[in-house]
Amino acid sequence: LIEDMWTSDESEGEVAEYRKIRGELLREEKQLMDDVKSDYKSVTCVYGRMLEWRKAFPKQYREAYVALSLPRLLAPNVRLEMMDWEPLTDGKSLETMEWVTSLFQQQELAREADDGGGGETMRMKTGS
Repeated sequence: LIEDMWTSDESEGEVAEYRKIRGELLREEKQLMDDVKSDYKSVTCVYGRMLEWRKAFPKQYREAYVALSLPRLLAPNVRLEMMDWEPLTDGKSLETMEWVTSLFQQQELAREADDGGGGETMRMKTGS
């Protein structure tokens, strides 16, 4: 548990203040995407729409440099999910996060649908 992670240098007041601020941040994070259209609320949706665009309009996709823009397009969704991650205490591995699994699944679908041209799918490798 998180209590075991604190050193004797932190007072109980500092630990309580950390928990309070973290709790408020996580509550606000949950509300942040409330007014976002459902087509853009997840990495799966955003990346899927970009892949649809790539398939339907490959020339415009390339000319708009979408492949280079993908990290910035996906960053808000990724950051929101990462805010709740405590790798030292919750035991959740990065590979089990929604955004990671979503990107890998979408990547596989794009490879299967790809006719061999373009080569603009995100290249990702796992450590396994």
